[in-house]
Amino acid sequence: MASSLRAYCTACRFKGTALFGAFRFVIESGNSQCFVPAIHKATGKLEGIDIYDSTKKQEEYSFYTDPSMYEGEIIPMQTRTIDCFDQKIKIEHNRCPNCNQYNMFFIPEITFD
Repeated sequence: MASSLRAYCTACRFKGTALFGAFRFVIESGNSQCFVPAIHKATGKLEGIDIYDSTKKQEEYSFYTDPSMYEGEIIPMQTRTIDCFDQKIKIEHNRCPNCNQYNMFFIPEITFD
């Protein structure tokens, strides 16, 4: 399942949205797909990017599954995360694309099948 995530930074009041997860019809077809919130390095824009899409270059985006994009570590059964297959993002203490502080939260708003 995929979710529309609302991003909100408590430091600078940044707001944004990004897609996270996979759609059922893609999973049932056997294709790999997982949209992950990411920052486009050139523009600083928050986007939902398919992390398995080879046309989206890893060097063009900073994905929120990368430990440099959140503060602390992910500890199983202790850290609040949103998961899609083997991809995990933290709900809190994420790096804001606007102020670069680790005060951004991801809040699931809408879930798609």
